[in-house]
Amino acid sequence: MDIPLMSIVKETTRQEKPNLVMRNTVGLGASAYILNLDTEKLIEAIKWRLGEKRKEIVEANINLILAGYDYVKSSYPNVKLNIKPGSVNGRIYVNGNFMAMTGSIKAGMKIWAHYPMTPSTPLLNLANRFKKKYGLVVLQPESELAVINIAIGAGYAGVRAGVGTSGGGFALMTEAISLASMAEIPVVVFEVSRVAPSTGMATKTEQGDLLQVVYAGQGYTTKAVILPGDPEEAYYDAIIAYNVAEKYQIPVIVCYDKHLAESYYTIPIPESNIPIERGKITLSNNSDGPYFKRYAITEDGVSPRPILGTEGVFVLSTGLEHDEYGVVTENERIRTEMMEKRDRKLRSLLMEIEERKEIYRPIMIYGEEDSSVAVVGWGSSKGVLLEATEYLNKKGYDIKFVQIRWAMPFPTDTFLDAVNDVDRIIMVEANFDGQMEKIIRYETCMCIDHRIRKYDGRPFSLNEIVSKLEVILA
Repeated sequence: MDIPLMSIVKETTRQEKPNLVMRNTVGLGASAYILNLDTEKLIEAIKWRLGEKRKEIVEANINLILAGYDYVKSSYPNVKLNIKPGSVNGRIYVNGNFMAMTGSIKAGMKIWAHYPMTPSTPLLNLANRFKKKYGLVVLQPESELAVINIAIGAGYAGVRAGVGTSGGGFALMTEAISLASMAEIPVVVFEVSRVAPSTGMATKTEQGDLLQVVYAGQGYTTKAVILPGDPEEAYYDAIIAYNVAEKYQIPVIVCYDKHLAESYYTIPIPESNIPIERGKITLSNNSDGPYFKRYAITEDGVSPRPILGTEGVFVLSTGLEHDEYGVVTENERIRTEMMEKRDRKLRSLLMEIEERKEIYRPIMIYGEEDSSVAVVGWGSSKGVLLEATEYLNKKGYDIKFVQIRWAMPFPTDTFLDAVNDVDRIIMVEANFDGQMEKIIRYETCMCIDHRIRKYDGRPFSLNEIVSKLEVILA
């Protein structure tokens, strides 16, 4: 089929040098005829998508859709597929970034700070689009250092704040992540990875930032790292992230890649069944004197957090080592107690994750639990691994897909329960050095039997995964 896209653009717009990108709109119109799409609904979508642009741009795109449609209709009238629209009741068509922002808003996020960096920038655009409707404060300061410190300041004041970035931007934030850990201030970061190192390949995907995220910060930095595998999980994990950040007073990083961030999925409309939990917030003093015990030693490691401005309560916070009141110290006993206190927060979080699996879903198993082969993956590989294992099981194989959804704290017991009885474990990752495999070995002393890795900037295809799994299982 030969469609002169550029000629149609010139004839329709009557411009000698029109914008080349408008060829896509002609192609959209041509596709609409071939796929038997309703042009009225298509035009409504164009008006919604380009609504903020100049009137003449919107009208030009509508005319180009109709021109592409009419060209194919007149030149290739028989090339038409009778595709009927499917039911969309209770379902939406979204990508990972959209659902991460939607979950953030649902969680009560009120401040969004962001320095643009592909592929996280759509989060900033979405925050700006929704700020009036939901009363958000959206800030784009001069650097990633300013971004993370603005969010930490908001968390210190008691406001839920979110940050978006990619690998290079996150690298600049790591000292502040360590500050939030030491000062026990909640903050949520959405780290959307792309190909690395350095600026890498800005428009391609890779699961290469996992170790950077997990081990960010000087020394032992307490934090949580969540790994959504599709837009629906990105929505729920965003809500969970803000809850965990405040309940345990730690930085929480939601880590996913460009493939999940920008790929579109049809998913059920998520239910709002996760309650907002803000932890140990108090309006009263917890000491005999005027100074609040901001870092009081507790059994679960979590100290009461006061509302700033409470009358008669003075609060000290610091990034230096400190005693229960926040007074800087280098005393060896206090240092030891505070390190152990901060570690107890992660242990308490892990206990909650393991006990409330219906909410946190640390490890997900798809397929028969007693399968002889476990294919292990995380993040955006979820979709293709679900399809691959389902296809191979229909051919007589005996495989289950084990999805890891938390990298820190790592759900060791639940993971071991999922893989202990299998004959072989196959690890699938879109990075060069097997970063999740390294974490598994560190946390469990377990060696993986086989591995499939990809690091060319492209996501796994179904044919690719199936063929490689069949070679391993032969």
